[in-house]
Amino acid sequence: MLRGKPLIKVLNKIDLTRDETETDADVLTSAVTGAGIQKLKALLYEKSFSDRSEDVAFLIEERHYDALKRSYEALERAIRACEIGRELDLIGIDVKEAWDALGEITGETATEAIIEEIFAKFCVGK
Repeated sequence: MLRGKPLIKVLNKIDLTRDETETDADVLTSAVTGAGIQKLKALLYEKSFSDRSEDVAFLIEERHYDALKRSYEALERAIRACEIGRELDLIGIDVKEAWDALGEITGETATEAIIEEIFAKFCVGK
């Protein structure tokens, strides 16, 4: 299944070993100490985007973009609320708002208005 797919081999728990074991891993990491995490992030980015041509267009529905933006803003509010020590139930409101916005994209929290908008864009014949 992986043949021809981008692949990154990761060896974790390097904080638990003292020897220089030979490995074919692309990156050595430790989730505990954080060693190798930046290199792993760089490899993930490289494998995800470097092989694409620069003229590739990413298509996204305007309502998806709006939902992502609302989710991001709600999560930013939740983070700020955590930083100043707000009550968890108030922080939960922002987190739930973010979750609901993401659910609009997947259809898990779609409102009647969203469903009508989707059907208005597509011709559903009998």
